[in-house]
Amino acid sequence: MANEFIDPNASFYSLLSPDVLYGGEGYLHVVYFMWNGFSDIQYVIKDMLAEENKVAVTWECTGIHDG
Repeated sequence: MANEFIDPNASFYSLLSPDVLYGGEGYLHVVYFMWNGFSDIQYVIKDMLAEENKVAVTWECTGIHDG
């Protein structure tokens, strides 16, 4: 489903990859990385800005690191 909603050119960064990750697969890589390290992870959207076909989100993540 991520590939349907995330532009293939959207860039994501992960501590596990020296390269920039792109698209839905890049997003899922970051999400799985966080889920594996924080069993009780919670995200809160702090701000969101949308203009034409672009969206920027500021979010906060909390949890107990356990892996």
